Amino acid sequence: MLRIFLPVLLAAGLSKAESSEVLSAPQADSVLRSQAAKSGFHLLDVRTPEEFAQGHLKGAMLVDIKSTDFEAKVGKLARKDRYLLYCRSGHRSGIALEKMKEMGFTNVQHVAGGIGAWTSAGIPTVQ
Repeated sequence: MLRIFLPVLLAAGLSKAESSEVLSAPQADSVLRSQAAKSGFHLLDVRTPEEFAQGHLKGAMLVDIKSTDFEAKVGKLARKDRYLLYCRSGHRSGIALEKMKEMGFTNVQHVAGGIGAWTSAGIPTVQ
């Protein structure tokens, strides 16, 4: 009987771990409000410089995942710090999250739906 339920239990555990890495726009806004001024917290925009110039989240640092030096730039960051990533739709930030985990980062999350979900929720951006 355990053999039947073990895969289900393992899958449930993995889903829970993965879901903790993904925040809704309102959850991310709450994190930003509580963590932004704290040392060891970083907001990374992984879009292109052109997208960043059109509007971004206040306090975000641009680290374009499409650039050839993405891993070099990220490699200079402290692996134990907390990181919140976002892009346009959540796709690139999800890829960046996985890359960062592979590089040894332990506290990385990203915004589901990206900046699109952010603006749809009525949360302001800056230019």
